Amino acid sequence: MTSLMKTIVFNQRRITANVLRSFSTASEIPKYDTLAVSEPKKHVFHVELNRPKKLNAFNHAMWLEMKHCFESLSENRACRVVVLSAQGKHFTAGIDLNSFMEKASDASEFEEIARKVRFMNKLIRTYQDGITALEKCVKPVITVSHSACVGAGVDLVTAADMSKYLDLAHEVTAMWDVDSTVIVPIVVSANGLIAKSLDQHLKRLSLDGWIKGQIQKAVLLDTARIVRRFLTLRP
Repeated sequence: MTSLMKTIVFNQRRITANVLRSFSTASEIPKYDTLAVSEPKKHVFHVELNRPKKLNAFNHAMWLEMKHCFESLSENRACRVVVLSAQGKHFTAGIDLNSFMEKASDASEFEEIARKVRFMNKLIRTYQDGITALEKCVKPVITVSHSACVGAGVDLVTAADMSKYLDLAHEVTAMWDVDSTVIVPIVVSANGLIAKSLDQHLKRLSLDGWIKGQIQKAVLLDTARIVRRFLTLRP
């Protein structure tokens, strides 16, 4: 009888612990206006850009919520990996210009140029923090983009640990009749230089450093060709 009572008490405690743990995990999932956060599988958190009617353009609230969301997930013990995607037809149309101009117009309240510059500097840093939060997140972040990915969306993708371009990968796989395709994103600056993030992608594919030199050479030649074509255009 004593052993039976111990078993019942033990099971009751275990059930209570499981219930409390489930409530604790659920309470750790943040709620936002521009982001949809869920836990489809244990330890896997799914973050979705949730402004489909605005093509998931980044307004002021989304910048702030991106920072808070990924800082929270970075500290969340229940989270081991984050998958970032978007709802709607497109991944993102980039910055919401209406929202940005509305916020930037507040600088007109200051007469001194220095104060206006300080205000804009603080605003831009606030927006940049939303992107940097992905890079600083201690949990692996995987971005799954689809259709259009414009402007700030490119920054968002490159700030993650791993990117998966579904549409392009499927298209190349079908075109060349291969088993699978790995898309390596290359961010090119205005002067034709490639960002250091390419090194990480090449290492994942076990490719030697020489190939980066070949890619850089091809990009520079193509950039020079585009510039030359632009300069020869007649007004």
